Amino acid sequence: MLGRICMTLAPQDIICAVTDDPKVKIKYIPKKNTGLKYGELINNYIGELVWSSEEIKDMLLEQPSYNIAPGELAPIIISSKHFENSKTFDYAIIPALWGLIPRWHKGNYREHGFNTVNFRTENMDQSRMYKPAFNRGQRCVLICEGFYEHQRVPYRLPPEERSIYYIYSSQMKGIEIDNKSTWNCRVINMLYIAAIFDVWLDNNGNEIFNFTILSVDSDNNVLSWLHPRTPAILETAEQIHKWLNFTEIFGNDALAIIKSPKSIEWHQVSNHVLDIDNKDDRCNKAIKFKYQSDDNED
Repeated sequence: MLGRICMTLAPQDIICAVTDDPKVKIKYIPKKNTGLKYGELINNYIGELVWSSEEIKDMLLEQPSYNIAPGELAPIIISSKHFENSKTFDYAIIPALWGLIPRWHKGNYREHGFNTVNFRTENMDQSRMYKPAFNRGQRCVLICEGFYEHQRVPYRLPPEERSIYYIYSSQMKGIEIDNKSTWNCRVINMLYIAAIFDVWLDNNGNEIFNFTILSVDSDNNVLSWLHPRTPAILETAEQIHKWLNFTEIFGNDALAIIKSPKSIEWHQVSNHVLDIDNKDDRCNKAIKFKYQSDDNED
């Protein structure tokens, strides 16, 4: 998998998009609420996202990004039941580091040496890395506007020569996902992906929320032509609520919530997105092909 997502909305607009989406109903953490289970470094504000760590709070999400890569921040939804004294809210949106950090790792959180960008759901029972977090109910939902994927081909090609596609939720009539002048946060259909999160403590006791997205076999779904694996997309309110409901739904019953996506669209983009330093709107722009008429042939 290419391992890039798109989130161009500012924090307040992410909240607007999610709360107006009938798939997800979220009550936000009150400004005066205290006693959160995950520690005092979490600052809670009405109308803003919840930062998870003093160490990484200034990294990203302050600026829109059309090209979020592993090792950068992305917004996730988690259940309020992971916090103490959380009777006043149902879910929290938290910027988290993309790429699970092993709990046993010491030192620089970027130097654990594992590829934890995504994980195959069918291997959950055998995983020493992900199964503990899964068994603790640390399920979350990644929010994004879309993700990028290389098309898998039966022969070897360098990355810059392989076709890249931008995949996103079906939009309302008149909305062009790669043209922000046609939409606002109240009408955009966001993409929701099942994930697992954890909270890692550095040597100073600072907490870093981190996550990995789950992937499923793409056989017999709408993206099977593109790649043999696809992110575990959650399309309905029922799927999202059940996935986050870790106190009543466990183990294989939780994994069974994930179904093949149906309301998905895509278009081809340029290899501009391959450079992680490129964060601009050229990343998700649809390629406009030009065809020569047969009338010009001799």
